[in-house]
Formats: sequence, structure tokens, C-alpha cells
Amino acid sequence: MIKLCDSAITILNPDGSRFVFELEELQSRIIKSCLAAGIRDVWIAEDISLSIEYALTPATDDGSEGVFTLLDLNSIVVKILEQTGYPEVAEHYRIQNEFGIEIVKTDLDSVVDVIENQLGLRGDILSKVVKDTSKALELLSLDDVAPSLILELGKHYKATNSTVDEVCSISVPATPENGSERLSFNSIYAGISESTKKFVESKILQFSGVSPLYPAIKIDLRIAKLANELGLDTPLTEMAVIPHFYAVAQHINEIIAYIDQLYTESKPESDLDDCGPLPIYLNVRDMSTFAKDWMMSSWPDAHGCCEDMLYYLERDLLRGIFKLQLT
Repeated sequence: MIKLCDSAITILNPDGSRFVFELEELQSRIIKSCLAAGIRDVWIAEDISLSIEYALTPATDDGSEGVFTLLDLNSIVVKILEQTGYPEVAEHYRIQNEFGIEIVKTDLDSVVDVIENQLGLRGDILSKVVKDTSKALELLSLDDVAPSLILELGKHYKATNSTVDEVCSISVPATPENGSERLSFNSIYAGISESTKKFVESKILQFSGVSPLYPAIKIDLRIAKLANELGLDTPLTEMAVIPHFYAVAQHINEIIAYIDQLYTESKPESDLDDCGPLPIYLNVRDMSTFAKDWMMSSWPDAHGCCEDMLYYLERDLLRGIFKLQLT
């Protein structure tokens, strides 16, 4: 099934209240800091937000609730901004989101102290969980964190047999020298078939270049445009649409496969052993319009039904979607 990661991450406020992590809210805060610093590269807000969501989500793969403090979240944002060449944005973000809460170092002794005392681990299992948690914190490049982040990572590695090497972490390469794309839209578009290009030209399918800050495959589908192109009649049922998903999936698969190929070819040799294929984001940009105008349903009441319908598209894709958005 399609992996919906949004609701899996809970953020703890300093006053003890909780809220569900929202990608758009974090993007808005980063954009505000960019503008305050006089930086117009606001594309970094989406990439940083997506990378953080992707990095925190694996800690909840066992089905349990992942709880991270707001300081955990803000510390990661500041660290990424600093490492990617935006220290002035990091400073504005730090000022705009400053609050006081206990933090600890991420040295080995601190990690052992939190995990041993909070999880009650001893012996080999303690050594394994401490090793994997320490490596995860190192990959996130964090020197100071709230104890809850260490605890949540420790709980994850205790509850699963996975190691940190099997969990993709945030990638934070240096600021790109030649624009904001590692792979450009044009380079991808040039290599796809004419039939897939027609889907792109008609705006049924759209995709973006691959960013060096957070490499991912981002594809937009406009299902109302697809229905119109196919000459379907209203009112539509799910069963009238599902048979057409196979062809759409093949075009999406071609885009994914070609991006995978180009991305692998563009990697330095030192990066060839990284943590696996690029995550896939699929945004159905006109699903609310499709539900109202083609299925004669109300929105967002039809959200669940439309999500279930898209399962038949997802099952024909090369690999699973990390995140599906219906707008």
C-alpha cells in the first residue's frame, strides 16, 4: 500500500503539548528565515523539510508513535542550513524559533546514559543500540540534542533488527555550484520516449529536476486532465478509471527508471554505496476537482475513496511511493 508518513511524526512543544508534524508549516518557517536573511533561494525550504520528514519517518516504521521535541526539529534545520552554505538563514531561523529546553551532547557517554537509564538495556543489546543510535546522530551531524531524540532512536533500534546502515539519513552535500539542480528537467525530458513526452506536454504528468540538497523523484499527476483526454463521461465511478491506471503507471515507471539511471551515472564514486534508491513523491494536483466534477462527490469527504482508488496505480509502479499527496 502507499506509505502515508505525515501522521507518524509527533512534535512535542516545550509546554508539553503535542502537534502532528506538518511539512507546509516547517516550509513556511524556513521561507520566512530566508526572506529575513535576504536570500531568494526559497527552494531550499521544501528540500530541507522533505529531508527531515524522510529522516524522522524510519524511526516509526514499527508502527509506534514517534515523538520528537521542537528543539530536535529546529536543531536539525539549523544544522542543515549551516552545512549547505546558508549560515545567515540558519541564524535568522535560530532567532525566530528560539526557546529554552534541556539538551545533551551526542558523545558516546551521553548516548549510553540516556539509553541505559531510559530503556533499561544491558550487555550486547545495549552495545548494539548505542552503536546504531550514535551513528544515526553522526549522520545527522548533530552535536547537541534533546534527550528525547536519543531515546526515540534507541527505541527504534531496540524494536527492530535493522541497523542505521539500512535506514536512509539526511543527505547534506555542499551548496551546488551550478544552480539548484543535480539533474535538470531538460536532461530528464530529453531521454524519455515520445509517448511519455506527450503526457508531459499535455500536463497530465509533470516532474521536476533532482535537487542536490535532497535528491528525490517528484512527480505530479493531474487526473482530471487524464479523464478529459480520454473522453470519459461523468459521473465516473472508480471502476471506470482504474483500468486506465496501468498505462499511466508505465509512463511514470519510465520517468522513474530514467531518473534512476541518470542519477546513478552522475554520482561520484564515493557516493555509490549510499542508502538506496531515491524516494518517490506523487502529488495528484487536481484530485479535489476530479472528485467534485467527475465523480460528483464532495471534498474532502471523498479523500479516502480516492486514496483507495490510487492503490491500483501504485501497485503497478516500479517501487513504492514514499509520500502521496491529494490536493
